[in-house]
Amino acid sequence: MRLFLVLSLVLLVVLIGFGSIFILQFDPNQFRPDLESYCEKTLGVESRVGDISIEWGFSLKLQIKFVEFREPAKQTLILKANRLTIRVDWIRFLQRSILIQSMSAERPEIFLFREKDGSWAWPRRMLPKAKMPDQDHGKRTPWALEFKSFRAQIQNGIVHFHDESFEPPFSLDAEQLTASLVQSKSDASIQADIAASLYGAAKQNTVLTLRFDPSGDHLGFKLHYARDVFNAEGQIRSVSKTPRLEMRMAWRGFDLISMVPPEWKNKPYLTGQFNAEMEGVGTGWTWHSLKQSLLGKGVVEIRLGSFVNINLLKEILRSMAEIPQLKSLRRFEIPQDFISPLEGHDTPFDILQGVLGGGQGGIEASELRLKQPHYLVEGSGNYSLNEKIFSFKAKLVILEELSQFLLAHTDALDAIKNPQGRLVIPFTYEGILPDAAVKPDMRYLLEKLRKKGTSDKEEDEDEEDED
Repeated sequence: MRLFLVLSLVLLVVLIGFGSIFILQFDPNQFRPDLESYCEKTLGVESRVGDISIEWGFSLKLQIKFVEFREPAKQTLILKANRLTIRVDWIRFLQRSILIQSMSAERPEIFLFREKDGSWAWPRRMLPKAKMPDQDHGKRTPWALEFKSFRAQIQNGIVHFHDESFEPPFSLDAEQLTASLVQSKSDASIQADIAASLYGAAKQNTVLTLRFDPSGDHLGFKLHYARDVFNAEGQIRSVSKTPRLEMRMAWRGFDLISMVPPEWKNKPYLTGQFNAEMEGVGTGWTWHSLKQSLLGKGVVEIRLGSFVNINLLKEILRSMAEIPQLKSLRRFEIPQDFISPLEGHDTPFDILQGVLGGGQGGIEASELRLKQPHYLVEGSGNYSLNEKIFSFKAKLVILEELSQFLLAHTDALDAIKNPQGRLVIPFTYEGILPDAAVKPDMRYLLEKLRKKGTSDKEEDEDEEDED
């Protein structure tokens, strides 16, 4: 018994000695060329890997000080990270296989760029399993790199996204990004939980959950922005083939001013608190294919809004003044109460409501109703996603008080007065946004004035006959 204990102790000392020698002499930087070559062959990227160190313990931890990926042809930067930590399986490591159990990246910067044709700057060629190239050309067993039931984390990252397939091109930076990615042991599905700051917010304001099911080939997602100001939920079917997007969206008090392009600031644009519920489906990865296949429906409401840099009533009355019978509309003294609707720079309103539908490369708007203190607007229209042409046909109904003032100034307007004493003016708002133009229906107005003139003439003749 004593001999067995002595032999066991000697064996343990020998193992510890050999292990210490192995640890002291083992240089993990021998993997650096293999890692760079592996990334080039499997991901299709040109890579640079910094100094590699190793922490020995119950599991091995590889520390990589610097990682950089570039697209080979154009040398476009795709990813860089200050530090990458990889936890690998001990037993597999002794078998010359790197089985990645977890991975974490500190302060990574990711660049996602999509060309106009929908192709990505990163040519992904992911393989389910790949052998790392052998520097000794077959003289030793090649290392294998495996991903199975692993976890990945990102801390304080930045994602720069730019998509040329959108019209106009779309850019977005996600900052203060944290992410956790977990692969299920049972069904190999992958779930990612991501939080980030969008549009320069001081704190994280967006949460995105993704779940990819490789067996069903579909990706589910949930998105929450700015404390549920915007929510989206849905799935993408047939991810690896022709994807089909199915999505439901809801907005609650979304401020439209944040979406106005800088180049529109001196042109007409819409502001207000946007509320909507919509659902839709589309096919394809690019904006071009999605807009051609888009089908959807929803309701929309904008409160306390304004059409900035355009006064609808002022533009309509200015055009009407070109008609000889209405030329007195060109200039008149305006009471204080009516300066805003008649001379203001914008078109403020209390509420704008309507029903939206999508199909055949366009968006249809029906049952649109705008309400403000001096008039109502009711109509319908459409927007072509291909030609970018906006076409809106409506009628402007001026409420009683302002109608009475205009009638007192220009009695010919009596021709377009309805039974309630309100002036009713059909008009169109058409063109390529933001340069669409407002025009009254001149044919309608001239016909109404003609009939009114004929009616007045007949009344005068009747009065002469009575005399």
